[in-house]
Amino acid sequence: MYILLRDEEEAIRSGMEMRGYPVMTMPDDVYVGSPVAVVLLNPMLDEIRSEFEAIRLCGSATRVLVITDSRHGYLISKLFPEVYVICGDDGALCSSIEKAIIGKAREPGAMPRLTASERHLLHEIGYGMSNKELAARMNRSERTIRRIKESLLMKTGLVSSEQLLLYALYRINSRSSSRI
Repeated sequence: MYILLRDEEEAIRSGMEMRGYPVMTMPDDVYVGSPVAVVLLNPMLDEIRSEFEAIRLCGSATRVLVITDSRHGYLISKLFPEVYVICGDDGALCSSIEKAIIGKAREPGAMPRLTASERHLLHEIGYGMSNKELAARMNRSERTIRRIKESLLMKTGLVSSEQLLLYALYRINSRSSSRI
């Protein structure tokens, strides 16, 4: 068991090795054995998604830890509830990583429970349409579309239509299927 760093970060490497965790640095999509955690530093959303796909293919129980600033961390935690998001200064990073590895960090959240109308709207939002276009496509009024969107924003904890679009694209992957 080891910790896999995707980017060389000497402070994290030395801090985790001092705590007794072996650390390896490898490029994307490379695994040796089964790491206990994969640490990504300020990743793009596609990097997180590809990491999860690779872990799923390997069938391992590897945890994905993302180190980022709080502005991006909130969105990442909503798009990928399975990710352990670590926001903070370098001094607390190693202890936060250790907490996530041994399971004392917050458990990843589940996808919120959505109604059929909310799931349908979330699917349609993935196509990037306006409220007027959504209303016409779903045979609903614009006011109803706005109300359902507000409900989705409350349930997911997101704050804007742009974040809801990203949520639809990355979390639900609505573009490739007609069912959610």
